[in-house]
Amino acid sequence: MGFFKTLLGRSAGNRAPATPSAIATEPPSFDAYLEAAVRASADFTAEGKELIAEHLRRRKERERADLPPKANRAAHRAEDDALDAEAARILSPGVKAGSRVTTLMGVLFVEAATTRSRDKTIQSCRDLGLTHVTLMIPQTGEECAWCVANDGAKFPVKDDINALLRKNCTCTPSPKCFFNAVVEGFDA
Repeated sequence: MGFFKTLLGRSAGNRAPATPSAIATEPPSFDAYLEAAVRASADFTAEGKELIAEHLRRRKERERADLPPKANRAAHRAEDDALDAEAARILSPGVKAGSRVTTLMGVLFVEAATTRSRDKTIQSCRDLGLTHVTLMIPQTGEECAWCVANDGAKFPVKDDINALLRKNCTCTPSPKCFFNAVVEGFDA
């Protein structure tokens, strides 16, 4: 604990680390990120986006209803099957034939989770007084040329990192990179 306290104290201009009450804002809920991912997706028709939004609302209501797990899973499966049966209405014409709506939704769940995680990382860096993050790639061989070219590059935390990725990254189905905090004066 002392090591991190010393490390963060030195890196932030000898200021004490931020207390929970000093943290500016928490990113929006996961549901908000998921809704944004659905709206931004080119894989679904306008009608499909409405159907998926309704599907997600019903799923959330069921989770709040505190149904027995077996009944909840059965209801989820039935609704997922119904969505897949409506694929012709839900999926955009450019989507590969035979694609499952629920598979594409799974991709959006991952995208929403990673987008929110990046926002939380950036906010934590800001709260600690750090000024930059470093882009890191998982080196799976599936990264786009922009991510590979910027592996290890520093980016200011004042910038919207997710907007930067949306503009430049062409990884499919979504960005695979992540960001690490840059602690000035500490090279590990």
